[in-house]
Order: sequence, then C-alpha cells, then structure tokens
Amino acid sequence: MMKGKYNKEFIEKLKKLYLGEKLSLDKVAKKLNCPQGSMRWLLRKYKIPIRGVKEASRLNHWWVGRHHTKKTIRKMRKSSLGKPGTTNGRHRTEAEKKSMGKKLKIIMKLKWQNPEYVAKALKSWRRNPNKQERKLNTILQNLFPNEYKMNTKGKVMVLGGKVPDFVNVNGQKKIVELYGDYFHSRRFAERCNKEFKPPQDRIDYFKKLGWDTIVIWGKELKDTQNLESKLLEFNDR
Repeated sequence: MMKGKYNKEFIEKLKKLYLGEKLSLDKVAKKLNCPQGSMRWLLRKYKIPIRGVKEASRLNHWWVGRHHTKKTIRKMRKSSLGKPGTTNGRHRTEAEKKSMGKKLKIIMKLKWQNPEYVAKALKSWRRNPNKQERKLNTILQNLFPNEYKMNTKGKVMVLGGKVPDFVNVNGQKKIVELYGDYFHSRRFAERCNKEFKPPQDRIDYFKKLGWDTIVIWGKELKDTQNLESKLLEFNDR
C-alpha cells in the first residue's frame, strides 16, 4: 500500500480528473495542489495513458468543436455588410476580375525585372529537365558541342523577365525554345481560361531584345533528321 502524499486515494483522484473529466495536466495539478512535473511522472509510474498532442491540443482549446448560433451568424453578417474591405454578400464582376488580372500581370512583370527577386524565385524552383528537354540537349550538343547550354532553371540568364530554354554561349545571340505539344497548345490555354500565345509572340519578344529565336515542338523530336537540318539552318543564318 502506498504511503505519504501519493497514496491510493490520490491516484484515484488523479485518474478521475485526467481520464474521467478530461482535464489538462495543468488543471489537474492545480486541483490536487501538486507540481505539474510530478503529474507526468505519476502517469508514467502508474501506467496511466498519456494523451497525444492532437487530443491534448483539442481539450486545451475551449473553442474547438463549438459553433456560432444562427442568430449570432446573422448578426455578424449584418454588421459586416457594406463595410470597406469586405466582399461578404457580393462577388467580383467579370470586369473587376479582368482589371485585377491586368494589374497583377504588370506587378509581376516589374518584379521579374528586379535581379534580386529573379534570383530568389529561381532558387525556389524544384524543376529538373524533362525527357524532351534532355533529348533536345543531346541533339544540340552533338551538332554544336558546348555552344548551347540548357537554361531551364535560369542559371545561364533571364532575358526580359523570361527564362529561355537553350541559350547560345559561343558569341551568337541565339535561343532555342522547346514547346510541349499540349501545354503550349490553344486547347490547354482555353481549358485553363488563359490567353493563347502563339510561338511567334515569343520569337518577336526576344527579337526586340536583340536575340534570334527558333521554336521546336515536342513532336519534332521524333524526326531527328529533319530536326537536325532545321537547327543547322538556324545556327548558320
């Protein structure tokens, strides 16, 4: 039989408060006038199941599991309607959505002109070259050894806020872009409610910055002979 303060009666009270009434160890310690550190020692000593973090967190927060009454919700809604900074009770119009989209586009364009932002953004990319990019890189290295570098992570350069796929590093201002047959298609753009941008837009954009660009589609990788002829013609012009 236990002697002293932690006798059988004390342990029964501990079990009742902790297991029965679901009180936290802090509250149990206060009710039993005992240090909280001793509570954990007693739980382990007398093999009383200790709560997991998730259950303990739920029990220690009085608001978990509670809900506002319908009356309270109506009052909260009524008090917030019409106040600045709230969209409760209304939705943005198509014109507002387009306006926000244009503003965001301008903001992001300006950000990508900032070298510090670009460096931070590219560092966070966890993108590795895909199968088609690796195949095109092999073809380029076979045709023009060490003249073109893969730039999928922007390590070679960022041009006008954009990241070209392959860049000539042998003195020529030439870029090779690889377009996926699906992800760069009109069908994909329409499905995502985005504006379709044809390859010529990319070519014209880099041309304004003084770079000559060729766009290769994924399906062209299947015909290596024709693709090599196309790349040789581009590189020599």
